Amino acid sequence: MDAVTPPLHITITPPTAEPKATSGFWQDDSPSFKDVLDTINPLQHIPIVSNLYQSMTGDIPSTGAKIAGGTLFGGALGLLGSIIGSIIEAQTGKDIGGNLLAALTGDSAGDTATSAPPQSSPTNETPPAPERFVSASRRSAYNAYVSVQSA
Repeated sequence: MDAVTPPLHITITPPTAEPKATSGFWQDDSPSFKDVLDTINPLQHIPIVSNLYQSMTGDIPSTGAKIAGGTLFGGALGLLGSIIGSIIEAQTGKDIGGNLLAALTGDSAGDTATSAPPQSSPTNETPPAPERFVSASRRSAYNAYVSVQSA
């Protein structure tokens, strides 16, 4: 007689949508392969492009990768700028570009997302929180809508 073996159960947990915040100088205790890739990826270090790239991919480099990449691509000025940027980000929670955008929009709370005007409703439901970053498909759909409305 054959012995009956129980079926194999595999549990797969989906990845979280929130990027993991770095707590130290590197992603882990020491530099990892991901830190090396973040260092040599120029999309992580070009000022405006890096914000767009990070918002679309959720890939936030560690402080060490930012400083090493700034030095690699910008030399001594890149080193100095990335150190100052890392200090500002550690103190305020935003990089220099995020702080400038908040200053230009007058958003003292630091949230650069726009919120919808309050609507009167018979129930006291709170509206959903505005999305911080809009996906590329939603952005293109909105742009198509605006171009059709303006035509």
